[in-house]
Amino acid sequence: MRDLLSVLPVGTGGALGHSTDYAIGLAKARGSHLTVLVVADEAIGPAPQERPDTMQGDIVDGLLISACSGLSAQKGEQLAAAAKSSGTECTVLSASSTSPNFRQLLVGTAQVRDVVIFDVEGPLQQPMLGWVEAILFGSGRPIVLAPFGGRPVINGTIVFAWDESRSAVRTLHDILPLMIGSRDVVVVSVIDDKQIRNPGSGDWICSYLARWGVTARFQPISRRSEKVGVDLLDFASRMNADVLAMGGFGHSREREFVFGSATRDILQSNIAIPVFLSH
Repeated sequence: MRDLLSVLPVGTGGALGHSTDYAIGLAKARGSHLTVLVVADEAIGPAPQERPDTMQGDIVDGLLISACSGLSAQKGEQLAAAAKSSGTECTVLSASSTSPNFRQLLVGTAQVRDVVIFDVEGPLQQPMLGWVEAILFGSGRPIVLAPFGGRPVINGTIVFAWDESRSAVRTLHDILPLMIGSRDVVVVSVIDDKQIRNPGSGDWICSYLARWGVTARFQPISRRSEKVGVDLLDFASRMNADVLAMGGFGHSREREFVFGSATRDILQSNIAIPVFLSH
């Protein structure tokens, strides 16, 4: 992973936010560039001429994301200082969530990054819930939901939820760079949630990962609650995992809304460990 994107609403107060702390730690560990998109809930005026090198503009689908100004500039200066102190190269961008083109801009920014990191503190609410869904369904890039105190994946434990879905396959390949070098990878399936067409597929995943030098083990678990996502979070917590990786929405928005999903369980939970999602 060479370019990480952290999305930071200005309204998170004086602190930089969980996602930025997490992203700086992950970028430092991986030698990655960090891009932070500071999102204001009001229009952002023209940027002054003089700005530090880290306060850059960007073009996404012909739309300008300006250098930070006002309260966004204060955040930007904090971010630049925090990144510099960790030895991380950082680009700070800003955008207004009130812009009619904001979601297009958000998706376009994500498309040219390796992963998008969001703060979470309790169940996701609008507007951030809408931003997360826009990235998952529109960008083709994975996201990480980073709670307070979440540990960046360096060489720890990854729990990967496997259900043979397309989104789970996508997740496997998106998180592979983080699996390489990890101390422990656990492939887990909730065996009484949905029928697994190929009962040996969990072991196949482990064999595949072994070819990448990843030591992985398969562990089937039984459903313990009405919400599969909660069961996966509980299992990952018991494994003291650094991250739970899983497919984000295996079907269309409409189908997931009607029938529910493990992903929605996650988005509505008070998560205590980072969650990596791909669609």
